[in-house]
Amino acid sequence: MCIRDRYQRRVRGPSLSAMSRPTDMSSSLQIAEHWDTCIEQSLKNFGYGIAAGGAFGMVAFRHPMARVAALAVGAGFGVGYAVADTQHQFDSHKQVVKSVPAPAPPAEE
Repeated sequence: MCIRDRYQRRVRGPSLSAMSRPTDMSSSLQIAEHWDTCIEQSLKNFGYGIAAGGAFGMVAFRHPMARVAALAVGAGFGVGYAVADTQHQFDSHKQVVKSVPAPAPPAEE
């Protein structure tokens, strides 16, 4: 491994293939992880929406209420995007759970 590869691994973090591999976590832990990601994405996208709406409102509008409306629309777009992303995550989790076969019942003696 050359120095450049070490640097890129340190800067980029773990490879995407390592993160996308299925882990041996229970379903409840996976759902809890999805909820944590959902809340984190919602807060980040809410903040990004407020920032973008506020910046647009400051540039485009003169009246304070129009600026507040632009701020609210930006926040709504941010939260809406986070909700759509969360639904996609939970739907993909549902597909994974459905594709994993149930364990066989123990044989009766």
